[in-house]
Amino acid sequence: MTSFKLASLNVRGLNDSSKRRIIFKWLLDNNCKIVFLQETFCRKEFPKNMHQEWTIKHNFTNSAHSRGVAIMFHNSLNIEIKNIHKKEDARVILINAIIENVEVSLCNIYAPNDPSNRKEYFRTLKYWIARHTDYENDLIMGGDLNCALNDDDRKNIRGNQDVSRTPLKNLISELDLLDSWYIFHDKPQYTYTDPENGSKSRIDYLFLSKSIRHKAKKVTLKHAPKKDRHKAVCMEIKLDENKKGPGYWKLNEKLMDLPEYDVLIDRIITDILVNYTELNHRLKWEIFKIHVQECSIRLGIDRAKMEKEYIKRLQNNIDSMQRDEDNGIPIDSDLKNEYIKNLNAHYKEKDDGYIIRSKAQWVNEGERSTKYFFNLEKDRQKSNVIRQLKQNDCTIIQKDEEI
Repeated sequence: MTSFKLASLNVRGLNDSSKRRIIFKWLLDNNCKIVFLQETFCRKEFPKNMHQEWTIKHNFTNSAHSRGVAIMFHNSLNIEIKNIHKKEDARVILINAIIENVEVSLCNIYAPNDPSNRKEYFRTLKYWIARHTDYENDLIMGGDLNCALNDDDRKNIRGNQDVSRTPLKNLISELDLLDSWYIFHDKPQYTYTDPENGSKSRIDYLFLSKSIRHKAKKVTLKHAPKKDRHKAVCMEIKLDENKKGPGYWKLNEKLMDLPEYDVLIDRIITDILVNYTELNHRLKWEIFKIHVQECSIRLGIDRAKMEKEYIKRLQNNIDSMQRDEDNGIPIDSDLKNEYIKNLNAHYKEKDDGYIIRSKAQWVNEGERSTKYFFNLEKDRQKSNVIRQLKQNDCTIIQKDEEI
């Protein structure tokens, strides 16, 4: 697909129908297909179909004058929403979705105004986001965070450094995110202006997983109509991905622990010794490696299918027993705990694999979240993909078939 814009904007209320129509029209005119809105002031009784061209998911507020966040999807997008998570304070909404066949998590935040409250909010928010983000998804996080990350991000503001700045930086680091603005710009631009005292700051953001930074094409700030304080942060993004070509094959060492693998290797050796007597040792060795690779791939695929079915059965058994327990039906607690133990062991083993393959220089248990190492592995994989080539006539080709 062609690229489109993802925008974040503090609207300071959407209850006025005229203001709403103007903002929505402006978003469409600027090719914004996914929009993070903060301070919508929308309560549950607000009209669900406020605009026929948008699918809007709200975290409603209980006040007509504060909070409320929403994520809007233009109906032209090919999107499947898998699940939605909302914090009860109406400040955060997180959606796990498949957009244009790409799995991604979207998180929209409106942080508290008070620095002390914001400090604790960021500390707990990183765990909430990590818990509700689908494990293998890339993350796009944005919103009005009411916090300037650096001293250069504010002007004409008196007082001490914001105490919530360090927790916010920790949140960004733990989730392995990049500030999209600095992918394309060296200097900050202010997103918020207080007309009363003339102070300016950069407190509105769009962050994205490092593994998808190549999908961001441009980041700009735009003045939206009916807005005298906040600017919209707009990121042009192209979600479709160049297909990976064949890479280097590496033996899964865990296969060597299987008894059937020993049998396979013995068969290969016997077959070569019997049927390739006329070849020298070097050629026999090359043929041996080819056969080992073929058999290892087939066995690995079979084992992966069996493992997937096993984990699915485990999960279904746990869910079924949990439902029975919730409904007062007696269950075998020891058996349930055994299922949970086996499920946890499986994912711990996956975590260890992510950490090893990420080629991280150091690993301390508990020092970084597993999501960090998983993203490192994805980042390494995607850096091996050729996305464009420059030809002799200096033209650029980007399509897979042309490359």
